[in-house]
Amino acid sequence: MHFERTAFNGGREKGFFRKQTLDIEDFTKTNRMVVIIDCGYKYIYRLEDLIDQYVDFQTFSIFDFDVNQLPENVNTIIISNAQVSVHETNTNNYQAKIKPLFDLNLPVLGIGFGHHLLGLCFDALTAYQPYAN
Repeated sequence: MHFERTAFNGGREKGFFRKQTLDIEDFTKTNRMVVIIDCGYKYIYRLEDLIDQYVDFQTFSIFDFDVNQLPENVNTIIISNAQVSVHETNTNNYQAKIKPLFDLNLPVLGIGFGHHLLGLCFDALTAYQPYAN
């Protein structure tokens, strides 16, 4: 089984768009793994259930996480949300755990608190909005 998709190639080739034919076997769970770094999200099982539908995953607590523990077939890292704010807690310990990930040249997705941590690792400024929800 295969499907076609049209992808934008940034104008590097003759046309701006190209067609790709991808086999469904490219998306099986055999050769891909996502690592979820749990920052204390109470609904982490929901994220795990969503990821498990498509690829294998392994979850690490951010406090127990070490870059040297990563499995060999990891190709994506997700940093989860947490029930804390980057403005109300000291994030230095969190950042120290996350910064070594950037040396791996893997895509890293931050959700909520994880997104703010990624920004802080690159010296971004976050706005404090206590009643935004």
